[in-house]
Amino acid sequence: MPKEHNPQIRLVQNAVDLWSLPLVAAGCATCGQAHLIPEKSLGAICPGCGKSRMELQPAQLRPEPPELV
Repeated sequence: MPKEHNPQIRLVQNAVDLWSLPLVAAGCATCGQAHLIPEKSLGAICPGCGKSRMELQPAQLRPEPPELV
């Protein structure tokens, strides 16, 4: 079943573009978990599995703050 396009969700490289926070979307190639982390934490060990390093990745983020989703 094809996904319906949601105009409220857009692909961004950096959460600063949305919430004015110094966060970036990062992910782990081993466990597949995604996180919003401070940019200075890129390359840190994944907090989920502890096996790979966090890498920059594009993410679908909603424009409202997470507590309002």
